[in-house]
Amino acid sequence: MSEKVHPVLASAKKNALIDNETYQSWYKQSIKDPEKFWAKHGKRIDWFKPF
Repeated sequence: MSEKVHPVLASAKKNALIDNETYQSWYKQSIKDPEKFWAKHGKRIDWFKPF
């Protein structure tokens, strides 16, 4: 994996659905307790079969 980091374009940042702080928080939650994380966020997705 590359260590190279590219800055986020202002236009992309402006239209993002979540900010970096929210992303980092969700990422940490998903690693710490994936079952709990996906139990919560899995309900936000439209499924063909109930979640």
